Amino acid sequence: MYKLQGVINLGVRRVVIPGIFPIGCLPIYKTLFQSNVSTNYDENQCLNQLNDLAKNHNEQLQEGINGLMRENPNAVLVYGDYYQAYKHLHRIATLNDFDTERACCGIGGDYNFNVTTMCGLGGVNNFMGRNRYISWDGINLTRIGNKIMVNWLIRKIVPRLQCQS
Repeated sequence: MYKLQGVINLGVRRVVIPGIFPIGCLPIYKTLFQSNVSTNYDENQCLNQLNDLAKNHNEQLQEGINGLMRENPNAVLVYGDYYQAYKHLHRIATLNDFDTERACCGIGGDYNFNVTTMCGLGGVNNFMGRNRYISWDGINLTRIGNKIMVNWLIRKIVPRLQCQS
């Protein structure tokens, strides 16, 4: 929050502060922390503990933003809810038969992700059906995944920025 206060001190009056994704849904973490215990996963097959960590981070971030807003009543500070944006992406992707589990560009395992053989290395599949996946390389979203999330974020954030036309 210290750096954000510095930006406000420079005269910036409208700032979007992004939260983080439900990281327990990303192929990298699902691979690294894979479990045979079904209760470790939610209804979307995402890792509960990692998503709880992301939720806690986002709650702490929002508390910090609220504190800064009290200290800077002329600033418009908007929380960018990447967690809910990703949940929206996941719902849309599921409804449209996208692969929400595996990386498009990857190799091996349940999630098409291997930390020692990542996207960009020789022999790694990197263009097969990329418009049917939401994860590009197990860490980053595909173009369509980003597009769906950005559209949701814009609809939620822009009205709250209080911009005059």
